[in-house]
Amino acid sequence: MGGIGDDRGQSVQVGAVLLFGIIIVFLAIWQAQVVPAENADVEFQHSLDAQEDMQQLRSEIRSVAGSGAARSTTIELGTRYPTRVAFVNPPPATGSLSTTEGTVSIENMSAEETNGFWNGTTRNYTTNRIVYEPSYSEYTNPPRTVYEHGLLYNELDREETQLAESPQQLVATSGNTTTIDLVALRGSIDADGVERESIDLYPNSASTRTVRVTPNASGEPITITIPTRNQAIWNERLSEVEGTAIDRVTNVSDSAVQIQLNATDDAGELRSYRLRMAEVGLEEEGNQEPAYIVPVGSNNVNSGGELTAEVRDRYNNPIEGVDVSADTPSAVSGSGNETTDSSGRVRFAVVDDPGVETIELEITDPGTCVGDTCTISYDITEGASGSGNQSLEYEFDLAWNENDPLQIETGGNQTVGATIETRSDGESVEGLFTDFGVNDSSVVSIDPLNNTSNAQGQLATTLTADDTNTGDAVLFATAPGSNTDRLNVTVGEPAVFNVSIQDTNSPVNEGENLTVNATVENTGDFEDTQTIELLDFNGDVVDSQAVTLDGGETTTLTLNWNTSSGDAGTDDITVQSEDDQDTQEVTVSESGVLYAGSLTTTESGSALQFDIENTGSESALIETVQVESRIANADQLYNGDNSRIIEISGGNRTGFYQTDGNSLSQQTEDVTSASFDLNENAELSTSGSEQNATVFIGQFGSRSRGNFNEYTFNGLSRVSESDPWDIRVTLEVRDQDNVTFYFEET
Repeated sequence: MGGIGDDRGQSVQVGAVLLFGIIIVFLAIWQAQVVPAENADVEFQHSLDAQEDMQQLRSEIRSVAGSGAARSTTIELGTRYPTRVAFVNPPPATGSLSTTEGTVSIENMSAEETNGFWNGTTRNYTTNRIVYEPSYSEYTNPPRTVYEHGLLYNELDREETQLAESPQQLVATSGNTTTIDLVALRGSIDADGVERESIDLYPNSASTRTVRVTPNASGEPITITIPTRNQAIWNERLSEVEGTAIDRVTNVSDSAVQIQLNATDDAGELRSYRLRMAEVGLEEEGNQEPAYIVPVGSNNVNSGGELTAEVRDRYNNPIEGVDVSADTPSAVSGSGNETTDSSGRVRFAVVDDPGVETIELEITDPGTCVGDTCTISYDITEGASGSGNQSLEYEFDLAWNENDPLQIETGGNQTVGATIETRSDGESVEGLFTDFGVNDSSVVSIDPLNNTSNAQGQLATTLTADDTNTGDAVLFATAPGSNTDRLNVTVGEPAVFNVSIQDTNSPVNEGENLTVNATVENTGDFEDTQTIELLDFNGDVVDSQAVTLDGGETTTLTLNWNTSSGDAGTDDITVQSEDDQDTQEVTVSESGVLYAGSLTTTESGSALQFDIENTGSESALIETVQVESRIANADQLYNGDNSRIIEISGGNRTGFYQTDGNSLSQQTEDVTSASFDLNENAELSTSGSEQNATVFIGQFGSRSRGNFNEYTFNGLSRVSESDPWDIRVTLEVRDQDNVTFYFEET
């Protein structure tokens, strides 16, 4: 018979091919849709992080300008996508960071206390903007973030939208005071890639002074021209300045904005402003060149007085290390040459008889200082010196409200506050925008980086200490027209009191003092006070001491347990702090008359005999013995002709109890529960052989039909009160606790 064809295996092959095709389609859809969407989320989050990095950069620039301390920060240029095994990622997203140089021009500005430096002449200052621009695969039209003259803003290509990320402080009004605040940024950055880019910031000229300025002598208004890549955002921000300080804002060409300030106030008088300037470098530079010298105090000095002068740079900030000479060396003490100190000042002592009516101080090596600004003249008179120069004063007092130094534990956070008041009358200043900064963000960070004072002149920010780094940092607060106040901050490990038991005087007897010596160490960085406790066998606190330790400090203390009756045993005592504990095994021995062993039923097998010992500190006088028997045929005592049914021999004195009478009934005592006052009290001393004695009780048995039948014990063992027992013996000791022993027939 011929075979029949079979093609059933083909359906399995077709199914496998279809399944494989479905998998391929699924992977293709995932690669085309899901992977790009997930990458877009990664890019969007990175964009937000980069904007925060730029915000931190702005804050650090302000901090360096105000504090005079170098700082560094980082910006994450790009990001990497999550690793995917079955799918393809594009190359990592990158970003670029670049600077563009420009010139800020200030025209028609005058200031009396600058020795002619600000005399209406146009002053130009080179500065840079910083631009961060990301390059993403999926996130289209991400913002470019721009730092420019203290303002941080985002640019979006879509519809040319600009979003300001920070307020501008170039011109700011608070109350009746308008401050011009210019921080020039020098140096260049040109970086691109994925990794974090470190940016170092150096205080080329820290803003320690504000200067009162006015329009020039002819009354022409002060104008400030700033380069910008975004005129719209500056027009918007400057329009928000309160009051009438700004007359107009004009776009110059397509890359600059000119700010014209009102020359007069509402009464027609020349309007005054406060000028604060600084230069922050992206590269470390030496000191600025001197621009002018001014007197500190009056230009009129009497003979025998002191000439004090301050040398400043073109940003109106003092310079250290500048040589200044007196034109008449014989009129002053010393050589007639001095060098400015860290505050930019020199001091010359005028001799009692200078022989001249004027003394000139001159910058010895003027550098860029030209003309009369390099020299100041003092009139020497016999009268009192005049009032001081007011150029060093601020309109507002800004002060932190915290203890200095402020201590914060690692990983902790704390809200800190400051107060702003007018210097003239101490009134609270509302609405004054204030910047916060810190010189080491690896130790502590700040959020928010700026704030505005409330109606009480108060404002606050929150410090967050790093989880692992410890050390010192300096917190800064600065506002237009105010001083820069500093607050020292210490970040350290919290106080932890570790305890360790060193030794004890164990063993001790009940009623004696157990002494425990322990060491306590504060392994943290800050001072703290904790209570150190001693716990007995039951976990009860029996002694405690309050201990105060600085960070890293160690001390030793002694704790005591005044033991009492019932405390006997061998167990752990504990010394503990709030953070730690240590235990050690100690022994508290029973005190007084104790069982000492040698338990026997004597040769007859019907008597009870055992040894006792006095471990107390006083002699033990045994007056009464209680005997109780639970054995039916051993419920009576009889000792024949001896008649002593209880005897405590040895010690300092033997004690006994004997029956009285000749008949058997008179010589037999019932001990189902009996108490016997000894005919002669037994006494045990506190030392030597006389502190030991032997207790004899017997013979045990029962009287029947004129005979006494002795009971023969199978054997006896000592047991505790909670165990089953057959014989109980209690010794009553004068002025001490009763002592009871329990025995069981084996």
